[in-house]
Amino acid sequence: NKSAPAAEMIRAVRQVAGGRTYISPELTGRMAHAGEPIPDPLERLTDREFEVLRLSAEGRSVKSIAGALGLSPKTVSTYRSRVRKKLGVRSMVEAIRLAVARGLIGGQPSDSA
Repeated sequence: NKSAPAAEMIRAVRQVAGGRTYISPELTGRMAHAGEPIPDPLERLTDREFEVLRLSAEGRSVKSIAGALGLSPKTVSTYRSRVRKKLGVRSMVEAIRLAVARGLIGGQPSDSA
């Protein structure tokens, strides 16, 4: 690593010359966290963002969601945008699919009845 301080480089060379393996402190830190589970992006949503996602999954319009939550349609649109951004998706359909796949919200009614 070209940006490593000279003392660290000297330590690395000495370890390798002595027949030992050298692992940089940066890599050691990454390895220490390698076994940790990757957080579910849905857990990053606030309660309000999740509620907007849930109501969107019910097929409700921005205006309907705004009325149900006592918010302006612009605020609901902002929440929907935050949901998409936090989940790394381009549309609410993708966000809803993700939440359904995780079992956090119900899917479409089945036609088996």
